[in-house]
Amino acid sequence: MLGGAALVAVLPARYLALLVAAVVVTGVAVSLRGFVPAPRRRSVLLARPMSSRLDMRRTRAVAMVLAVASATVLVVQQFV
Repeated sequence: MLGGAALVAVLPARYLALLVAAVVVTGVAVSLRGFVPAPRRRSVLLARPMSSRLDMRRTRAVAMVLAVASATVLVVQQFV
């Protein structure tokens, strides 16, 4: 955790935006390839109250679109 904070403190904003964008795009790509993280007890307990109210396919699609859009905005802001 300290390493991440040090990385954020040391990296210039442009490189930090590229790093965040790369992580988001990688996460979306891995998700599209079918990777599903193993459910853990804590995450299941936190997600259970919300899951009954959500259409998971729709939620996943919206989350991917928002993630890619956010990463794109970060990169564009740094280079424009």
